[in-house]
Amino acid sequence: MENMTKREANWQESYKELLAYVEEHGQLPNKKKSDKRGLLNWWKYNKKLMKAGKLDDEHMQLLIELSDKRRVHLLFADESGDDE
Repeated sequence: MENMTKREANWQESYKELLAYVEEHGQLPNKKKSDKRGLLNWWKYNKKLMKAGKLDDEHMQLLIELSDKRRVHLLFADESGDDE
């Protein structure tokens, strides 16, 4: 992606930041914690675009994979009795 648009670069940056958060915490940011509320809003906005069929296939696949990471964490947390 040499000729990435500013919009695409911003999307990728937000995605990577949210991915890092989910990999560390196993969940989306808490809506009550203002320092990460922007990431949560970005997630919600992109899910809305995805449901409306307005998100390109590449972005949609990345969001689906991110959702799967959350599900895997929740499954392992349930099995271990860890409720974080």
